[in-house]
Amino acid sequence: PRTHPAVDHLITAASLTLGRFGGPADVPLFSPHPRTISRLHARIFYDHGAEPLPAWRLEATSKLGAAVNGVPVVPEADPIPLAAHDVIQIGDHVLYFLPAVAPFVLPSDVAASAATTPPPAA
Repeated sequence: PRTHPAVDHLITAASLTLGRFGGPADVPLFSPHPRTISRLHARIFYDHGAEPLPAWRLEATSKLGAAVNGVPVVPEADPIPLAAHDVIQIGDHVLYFLPAVAPFVLPSDVAASAATTPPPAA
């Protein structure tokens, strides 16, 4: 069961922090289990110097770590590149990375349904 409401957060800076509600993070994450999320848990930033192209990246800033598409990200590791539709997990929160420049892609079941459903009569 979903324990958190769906919330959109528009990234308006080249870097933002995610962390426990009540702390200094740009994006506060509430949890009924506060010890699963640090005050400053992770940072998402735009890496202008990335090769071969600039890229968004996620850096774990908490010893509790995070995960991107199920792959653990720990503070000692290099920041991991983020792509459209990546799934980020921090504590019991699941976040979807959707950069504004990414094309909108319908899930295959929705696209198939839309293709077979006739338009409403006028």
